[in-house]
Amino acid sequence: MSEIEWEPRFNWHEFPGDEIEALRRLESAISGVLRQEEKFATALDLFKWAYANTAQLRQEHPPMSEEYRSSFRTHRWTILAAEHAALCVDNFRHSMYAVKDARGKIPTLVRKISPKDIESVLRKFDEYFPFNKAVRDNTVHPVDHRYFKYERHHINGVLVSSSLHGQSLVMTADKQEVSLDITDETLGKLSSLRFELFEAFHDAAAR
Repeated sequence: MSEIEWEPRFNWHEFPGDEIEALRRLESAISGVLRQEEKFATALDLFKWAYANTAQLRQEHPPMSEEYRSSFRTHRWTILAAEHAALCVDNFRHSMYAVKDARGKIPTLVRKISPKDIESVLRKFDEYFPFNKAVRDNTVHPVDHRYFKYERHHINGVLVSSSLHGQSLVMTADKQEVSLDITDETLGKLSSLRFELFEAFHDAAAR
């Protein structure tokens, strides 16, 4: 994760009393954006560790050995870390929308911050993560995905749910393959979005 240089905070005494609750929610949402980025970074660390250990166990030990069998456990940790990372990405998005919503309820900030700056960041998120909703929904509701909505999601009779292809979490949804990369590059995208979102508040926040 990139070094955190600045996080928007506000001088509450500069705002009228009827804006304080929305201001409190705005600061909470801003912290939420950063928190989800940090959680993704933690999930990525676990993913890397489990991924490397799984590969090492399978390379160094014969298939019938106890050590090789233990690789099935580390592989499950890899899946678990990837799924948690996917939820962090979706929560990151929701936190950004919470920032947008709270800003719109604070007239003092509405006059200082163009909504276009925030909307630009949200559009970039959708460009970076086009399969976010499908990955999130099928991660949160695996039973729906595998059983109750099989006909909706399979491709020629093949249904994939939370599988790994390299460092990508892969699944089928709405008869197409969707994925999320669990990589430093994805973390970098989250960091750049967070930085750009925070910069939108630069002129209005406390120094």
